[in-house]
Amino acid sequence: MKATPLGEPSMAAAPVPTPARIIAPEVEHYAFASDLVMLSTQREPKTEQLRRTATEIYARHFERGRRGLAVCSASRGTGVSFMTANLAIALSQLGAPTVIVDANLTRPRLEELIQPDKPPMGLRQAARGEVSVEDLFHEEVLPNLSVVYAGGAATDDEEVLESDRFREVIDLCLRDYRCTLVDTAAANRTAGARSVASVVGYALLVARGGQSYAEDLEVLVRELSQDGVGVIGSVLNAG
Repeated sequence: MKATPLGEPSMAAAPVPTPARIIAPEVEHYAFASDLVMLSTQREPKTEQLRRTATEIYARHFERGRRGLAVCSASRGTGVSFMTANLAIALSQLGAPTVIVDANLTRPRLEELIQPDKPPMGLRQAARGEVSVEDLFHEEVLPNLSVVYAGGAATDDEEVLESDRFREVIDLCLRDYRCTLVDTAAANRTAGARSVASVVGYALLVARGGQSYAEDLEVLVRELSQDGVGVIGSVLNAG
C-alpha cells in the first residue's frame, strides 16, 4: 500500500483490517480498539504496508513544510476513519508530533477507536461555545499523538465545519503539531468533507476495491481542485 498521485495507472491496495492482538498501552482514561492495527505486537503485512505509506506521506508532504491533511472519500464504507487513525499512529511512531481531528460529524468513529473513559467534548460543543477550543485537545493519548473528538453526531455538521471555531481548531493544530490528520464524512453524503479540506488545504483520498467508482473519485478530485485544495494522492483499501 502506498499513497499514489491521482492519474497514475494504479493504486496499491491496503488490506481490510482484521482483529489483531493489540498492545495495551498504559494510558490512563483511554482504551484502544483492535482496528488500530498499528498498535499490534505482530509484524503483519498490513502494518508494514501502513508504516510504509505513512513514511511516504511524511516524506512527500509533511517534510515539505505542509502540516495538514484532510482524509476524504467519495462514498461511505471505504475505511477513512481506520486509515486516518492508523496513519496518524504510524506518523507518531516516526517521532512526529501528530494530532487526529474527528471532523466526521455525521458518523463520528474516532471515539470508538480511541475510547475515553467518559463522553468527550468536541467540535460540536466548541461551535456552540460550550467549551474552549484549547480544552478540546486530548494531549499525548499515545506518545506523540493527540486527539480532538467530534463530540457526537450533529445534524448541523456543515454549519459547525464552516464556523470560525472550527477554523480556530485547525489553526491551532497546524501551529502546534508537525502532522495534522482530519477524518471526514463521505463527500456524497455531505459537503462537510469539502469544507474541511478547504480549511486544511490538502487532501488524501481513500477508496475501497469493489465498492468505490472511478467516476466518483474523479468528481471529488475536480470539486476539491475547484476549492483550491491540493490532492496529494490516494490509497486503495482492498475489499
